Amino acid sequence: MLNVTSEFLSLFYFLKDQVLPVEFVEQEQDISLSLDSSSGLYIADSVMQPLPTERGRGWCYFDTVSGSSSIDINQEQVSRVTVYKVGGGTIDPSDYEVNYILGGIDYTGVGETPISIDYYFNYVSFLDSWPGTDVPELPVVSVDLVDTQKVGYQLGHGKKQIRPVRVDIFASSSREQKELTEIIYDGLYKKCVSPLDFTTGEPLGYDGKFNPEWGTTVSGTLSEYSPMRCEDVKARRVNMPVSYSDINRYRSVVTFDLTSYVE
Repeated sequence: MLNVTSEFLSLFYFLKDQVLPVEFVEQEQDISLSLDSSSGLYIADSVMQPLPTERGRGWCYFDTVSGSSSIDINQEQVSRVTVYKVGGGTIDPSDYEVNYILGGIDYTGVGETPISIDYYFNYVSFLDSWPGTDVPELPVVSVDLVDTQKVGYQLGHGKKQIRPVRVDIFASSSREQKELTEIIYDGLYKKCVSPLDFTTGEPLGYDGKFNPEWGTTVSGTLSEYSPMRCEDVKARRVNMPVSYSDINRYRSVVTFDLTSYVE
């Protein structure tokens, strides 16, 4: 069933996994792995700033569609993570699981030792709430449903749901602010968000690993529901009279109405 939670999650993952990764994804190569005794994971020794495993970021768990910049959200990546072993060569992906949140490898094979890794990660910290006081390193983007309005759209049954949405952008430079605002605006303008099926969970489990049940029902979408339209998309810069902190120095906001029709 499509409800306010699944609508919000559909929008959240649309922006996080399909809009922002077109431009705001980075790669680290030949990063050493160290075995962490407490978790049993081979953890990547990243020195990247911002840290790939910081809140709202994480490693990329979807691939791009071959020959395009769009993202295939139906199955786990096969080309975004490569693990190398002692002595040279790569480890077969069937011999490990990726922890995309902690940034590590759970090696389940026998006789090989993971020594280094290549991976892609989300450059933007994307949050489902206001950043709060414990703000991740910039850039940060937060999205939230502001309100709900329901109106009739036909005689008899049926209603039109209008959910105002606010996307706040906190950049580290003027250029970054402009680029982030533009890509989010273009990603929403005259676009529709497909309602996704979360009955088997979200793409990642609580343990940071890819959910094996994801995408098994109608390719992860709810075909009986119409796509949700992004209407009245607007973007503006947030000018602070006095900038007391880095987070407020380069801010902008994108607002729009997420509209759907329910019988």
